[in-house]
Amino acid sequence: MGTNPNEQHSQSLTSDDLQMLRDALRSPHGVYGGRRAAQLSGVPERTVYHWAATGVLVPDYSEERPKGWSYRDLVYLRLVAWLRSHNLPLTDVTSKVGEWRTYFEIATGDADTVIHADGIGVARGRFEIDELSGQAVFEPLVEYTARFDLLARLEEDRHPRRLWGPNLVRPTHYTAISPWILSGEPVVRGSRIRTGSLYALRAERGLTNEDIVALYSHLEVAEVEDAIQLEHRLRRAAA
Repeated sequence: MGTNPNEQHSQSLTSDDLQMLRDALRSPHGVYGGRRAAQLSGVPERTVYHWAATGVLVPDYSEERPKGWSYRDLVYLRLVAWLRSHNLPLTDVTSKVGEWRTYFEIATGDADTVIHADGIGVARGRFEIDELSGQAVFEPLVEYTARFDLLARLEEDRHPRRLWGPNLVRPTHYTAISPWILSGEPVVRGSRIRTGSLYALRAERGLTNEDIVALYSHLEVAEVEDAIQLEHRLRRAAA
């Protein structure tokens, strides 16, 4: 059977993964509607739209109709939620996330200082000093962002609603996310088959795992079940 989506997938990222992340944070890639952005980021849909409207986190495709969020927007939504769950002031969080966003947009090779082989976080060092004022950054911001893996599965109890979001590169054992593949939708790893499509075959057409494998003969039952479990969890988390 497929690996339970509740399990953490913390394998070290490859050099290709790290390059993908650098590129994805530099400019918009992938596109998600509000509901899907909520499912993948782990932030409630109402909050996603509220942050967009109030300027806390304006999505890359804010001028589109309907509004759209990029892959890097998912990362920053998750970071804002993480910092807010530790009771950090919203104005401080909004300002600092904006600075980090600008940094990644202009960063070149020195972005390696904040991208780690076991995930991506904002490391101590680069952001300990406010480059404009020369003053030390509000210490909790440094502490919590240094500890946070932006790609890791989000599971946080401090929020009134339990937050949950998948690993943003390897959601489960058999699935993957890349902003360059099918606009960033989760897929069965090594394929272009959306996990959402497999879920629809089960939920809307009532097909069994074996029925779905008959349609996609190169898939295994374990891969199908793993993908469907992921989609079940995404929908429950955003409900």
